[in-house]
Amino acid sequence: MPLARDMKPPKSFRAVGPSTALLLASAVAPAAAQTGRIQGTVVSAATQKPVSGARVTLTGTRFGTVTNDAGHYELLNLNAGPYAVRVQIIGYSAMTQTATLTTGQTLTLDFAMNESAVTLDEIVVTGTAAEVRKKEVGNSTSSISTRDIQIAPLVNSQDVLVGRAPGVTVLESSGQPGAGGTIKIRGVNTISQSMQPLIYVDGVRIANDVHNVGGNGGRQATNPLQDINVDDIDHVEIIKGAAATTLYGTEASAGVIQIFTKQGAPGAPVWNFEASGGATMAPRLGKNDPTHFYMQCGDTSLTYGISMTKATLGQRVYFVDPTCPSSGHWQQLGPSTSDALSVRGGNERVTYYVSGNYSSADGYLQTGNSKEGGFRGNFSFAPAGPLKLTLSTAYQRRDTRWVADGNNAAGFLLNVGRGAAGNFRGGIGNECAGVDATKVCFTNVHIFDAQNLSRSDHFTSGFTLNYDPTANLLNRFSVGWDYTDMSDGVVRPFGFFTTPKGSYYKGNTQHTKLSLDYAGSFNNHFGDAISSSFSWGAQLFRDQHHLTAVSTTTFAGPGDPTLESGAAITGLTDLPFAGTNAGFLVQELMGFN
Repeated sequence: MPLARDMKPPKSFRAVGPSTALLLASAVAPAAAQTGRIQGTVVSAATQKPVSGARVTLTGTRFGTVTNDAGHYELLNLNAGPYAVRVQIIGYSAMTQTATLTTGQTLTLDFAMNESAVTLDEIVVTGTAAEVRKKEVGNSTSSISTRDIQIAPLVNSQDVLVGRAPGVTVLESSGQPGAGGTIKIRGVNTISQSMQPLIYVDGVRIANDVHNVGGNGGRQATNPLQDINVDDIDHVEIIKGAAATTLYGTEASAGVIQIFTKQGAPGAPVWNFEASGGATMAPRLGKNDPTHFYMQCGDTSLTYGISMTKATLGQRVYFVDPTCPSSGHWQQLGPSTSDALSVRGGNERVTYYVSGNYSSADGYLQTGNSKEGGFRGNFSFAPAGPLKLTLSTAYQRRDTRWVADGNNAAGFLLNVGRGAAGNFRGGIGNECAGVDATKVCFTNVHIFDAQNLSRSDHFTSGFTLNYDPTANLLNRFSVGWDYTDMSDGVVRPFGFFTTPKGSYYKGNTQHTKLSLDYAGSFNNHFGDAISSSFSWGAQLFRDQHHLTAVSTTTFAGPGDPTLESGAAITGLTDLPFAGTNAGFLVQELMGFN
């Protein structure tokens, strides 16, 4: 007879009375005294080094934990009875040990795992309350393990997906600091819903739309996935394609990405500090460009273009840019630094994981830079055997200055690359005084006079209650709140080449997503060959979105442009939106052998 059916779950309790808090406190001590624990250490059989991040579970239940950096694990508040303890992590063969726990006993089960190229029993979390083996899920899923993330040279959370999950494509941006890409799972598979996959962080759904930043000047975008510190990620699960709608509703037609961040573990505090640095450099554009391409400056023997004016159509017109940097090329070395500090620990009932991060990056073009920082706190509380409470909260702020990009009149590559057809002719003051009158004078350095700015504040918080009165009956209820405040500004000073009288743009976008999610599962066996998992659940999501924007132009003279100093309002936008999406789920999963 399978052990799962004989297994006794942690003991439940019930408090009745006017003061639930007092009765809860008095009920904890007796319950703890009647339960035992299973603990141990997981190491590599080949090296005897600790295996961190390994998942330790009680077979047939959802009760489990992960090993800490020392390879240690503890399973607490267990009733007396027989148990099968299973350890698994990608890269090693899964192992199971059986033992019988007596009342008040501390049982030690150590594991020495053998390395393996693949594993067939990977555990995944879907929209139901039960964790199941990946091969038993009817939906197409992919997983990115803790080990995959630890050994990869990742800059941000978006990089976690690149090349690590079949069918997942990340369309990168131009590479400016702070820029994000577009994520597609199995291409375009919907004509009525968003092309972006849904994103869940520790069971809380966050806003998933790509945000265009820097106004019309920046022509860049950010992805909300970037607001998750990559050092906080434990593992990632991806449900692909339109099949995800059976579990997450029609909004999941583009797929679902589930991010699971690191959690605390019983034991002494474990601190981790990471610091990294680097630099970015792009192919040179300038007189020292070894390809002698026409995107150059300062060398009249090489810099020429084809005139597009009617009077000299098709003739070669030499041009020169006296504002070319002394290095002979526009690119510069863009240094970057990143620091992250975290601590995790806890005891039998309370565990915690707290982290903070800060990073700064300069672009390979002058004025381009991005700074971001934030914190995360994950806390769990197990007041009694069948009940577990989890609180997760995170905040991330990003400040970025963008170099004008894309197909706009003040774009860097558009002007430097067009040669004689560029927009920044003539210079300011005496900048073109030394240029031969037979040549066209360009001063592309003034592209950097424009300020294309963006700032974002992203706050996510979620509360999850797990109540499993028996080993077969599982319940999960989650409340999530995701709030994003994004502001964008474009300032072109008085005398700017494309807008001689100057211009000012200010936009603000606020998005709030409230989510309520309940899921339950009942697992059962019929004989030794047939298994059943019946699941049910309901979801409700409330989105509130508000965009306000204003732009002005025609300033009196030089100085810092402001909204009030403009003589003409050229644009005014006020677009509020609110919507509610709700649904329910009923699923029966049958297994044979």
